[in-house]
Amino acid sequence: AGAGAGADPWESVLKPLVHAELVRALCDDNSRVRAFAYDFWGDHTRLSDDSDKRLLQVLRDVYVDDVDGQFVHVASTLLVNLSARSTDFEKPLFQQPLDKCKFESAVIRSSWSRRNAGFSAPLFTATQTMAAAGTLATQLGSQAATGGGGAV
Repeated sequence: AGAGAGADPWESVLKPLVHAELVRALCDDNSRVRAFAYDFWGDHTRLSDDSDKRLLQVLRDVYVDDVDGQFVHVASTLLVNLSARSTDFEKPLFQQPLDKCKFESAVIRSSWSRRNAGFSAPLFTATQTMAAAGTLATQLGSQAATGGGGAV
């Protein structure tokens, strides 16, 4: 049985359309529609409760071209929503309210950023580039010595 006349219209036509609409709903202007969509996608039967697996599923299953500009927001929200399922989610971050805490001044030295400003490229980039150029020169040299190569 091929993908011809006997193909299931749900799998071939309707499912991709419904899938795209459910992804677009994550960016809807209506907050109720967005909440429904996040509840739908956040269900553990659709996206894993394991953050590593969920990240891969979001990248693979929740991207459609129409939401390209909002995909980072959608993806991060779907990932951060996992924190609400943690047993620590309702626990306070601090033992006391912040208005009862004692704050002290601290000096933060920012000179490290000026010292390291020149390191914008990965450490071994120059080494890799030189090695690749050397390999290319060796290959071209051996082709020239054997008379091979021809026009590039």
